Amino acid sequence: MINFLKEKKEDLFLLSTFSIISLAIILKSYFNFNGYISPDSGYYLALAKHLMSGEGFLISAYEYGGNKNEFFATWAVGYPVLIMLASKLTGLSVFWSSKVLNIFLLGFLFIILRLLFKKNAYIYSLVFFFSSYLEIFSFTWSENLFLASMVFFAYCLNNIIISSENSFIQYSLLLLSTALLFLS
Repeated sequence: MINFLKEKKEDLFLLSTFSIISLAIILKSYFNFNGYISPDSGYYLALAKHLMSGEGFLISAYEYGGNKNEFFATWAVGYPVLIMLASKLTGLSVFWSSKVLNIFLLGFLFIILRLLFKKNAYIYSLVFFFSSYLEIFSFTWSENLFLASMVFFAYCLNNIIISSENSFIQYSLLLLSTALLFLS
């Protein structure tokens, strides 16, 4: 019974850490003068808007001497596509959908930490309080997807290496994690 209560306490701490960091991301984005949008972020959001309106993988790049409706080929398309999907699912603007997506990716990282480190996951979650991680997850950057994909890839590879019986699902998840790395 005491171990059960201790484990619940650790899960509560992990959930509290996630909640505090999520709130920090939202507040930092709301109160920052530019909403943590960099030039690259602007292009991710522009592509997400173009995809939502059915215009395809095209953007207007006038700021950099580009033309209207240029093919979005400078950056990988995975992150903007996920922003668009988040916007369609939540009904939020692409700006706020990008922040929700970042929080979802952070939650995904916390789940992987829980799966890997069980009751000690809350200790490892404290690394996300470092200012660099708070900044990265506040910005609308593809680094968030890349970080989550990298940890997911390592988790999938670890499962295949330590498992005595490899399954189709394990290899499918490894393939998915590899595709996410490529698309981010």
